[in-house]
Amino acid sequence: MPPGEEPNPFISIAEQWLKSWQLANELSQENLARMELFWDPKQRGLWFADLSRILDNYMRSPEFLGLMQRSLRTLTGTTALSSLQPDRRVSDGDHTTPLP
Repeated sequence: MPPGEEPNPFISIAEQWLKSWQLANELSQENLARMELFWDPKQRGLWFADLSRILDNYMRSPEFLGLMQRSLRTLTGTTALSSLQPDRRVSDGDHTTPLP
């Protein structure tokens, strides 16, 4: 750039834009390299075996079982409460419609 001439603001914006695309490309290449492991049947089998073991252990944990017990109590308690309410219906003479 000749002396006394102001820098073009477009160049700095274009350089930042290019750097962001280069970084995105590098990150994408790293992710693709990691994803290659999922295409290998042996690695995928090991991964699913680990996942199955972890989920099995979690679903047998006291915390999870307690959560399920509270959820089921809540569901059945709501059902029991709704069964105590009288059956409310509206009729227009020909049709009967239950109210919520």
